[in-house]
Amino acid sequence: MKNKHCITLLFASLLSTAGAVAASWTPPTVTGQELKTGETQYAYNVKANGFLNANSGKTTIVADEGLPLFITSSTNDTYLMGTTEDEGLTYTYVYYEDNQISKTGGEAGRTHLNWSIVAQGDGTYYIRPDRNDENYGEDYFPEMWMGWKNDGTDIIYPLIDGYEETYGITWKFVNETEYFHFANLKALSDAMTKAQEYGFDITAALAVYNNTASTNEELAAATTELKTKIREYEIEHATNDHPVDLSRRRLRSVRHRNYRMDTGTGRRIHLRLQRRERRMDEHRALGRRR
Repeated sequence: MKNKHCITLLFASLLSTAGAVAASWTPPTVTGQELKTGETQYAYNVKANGFLNANSGKTTIVADEGLPLFITSSTNDTYLMGTTEDEGLTYTYVYYEDNQISKTGGEAGRTHLNWSIVAQGDGTYYIRPDRNDENYGEDYFPEMWMGWKNDGTDIIYPLIDGYEETYGITWKFVNETEYFHFANLKALSDAMTKAQEYGFDITAALAVYNNTASTNEELAAATTELKTKIREYEIEHATNDHPVDLSRRRLRSVRHRNYRMDTGTGRRIHLRLQRRERRMDEHRALGRRR
């Protein structure tokens, strides 16, 4: 009789577990804005679902984290895509070495700094080396654009076939406010996915995620709480086959590696703008001279 009772309890437990329904939510999406010169934006590749950035060798790649671009108008209806690592004191530029390699870190005055950026009429853009470039312009590379080849790598090429449907040549430009909010939403979404895999209750985090009034700080706090639980669980259940890195790693809100502030507060932007003003005229003058 006792064995029968235990079997009944086990069966009821299995039914309860099988009947549990995992929470679901809509993953965040990127809302693009109009290309604007003179302010920071991020370039989002629609097909790759990631942002323009660069690897350790400065080759352009697509990544979860975006490279802040300060875009200015240049000669012959082209643009310069500037980047800064010292909050606006100095700029370098995205450039193309040839039709296969584009990089960051180009110094002012070098060749191949100019890009053609073409609006597609639906809020998206195509980007390519200067259409009139004597070596890499449209005369030599017609209907080719900057993009991702969907080839198992994260490389962004300066010129790929615009007719290949599997390639990603469509871009959105995203302002800082939208970028940081998306990044915090995505971080929380990823944390909730992992937490559910471990059987954690994500009700509180999901409420923060689904609340359109949630601030970046609130999203980051919910993410940190879940990541802490996930970390503790992984340590507790670590095995030789599934080890855990115990090196000190501080959980933090999403931010760009070159900036030193918590996201969402606006302080970082204002501090950089104060310094940027000292170089703005020089930067724009370069665009007029190119």
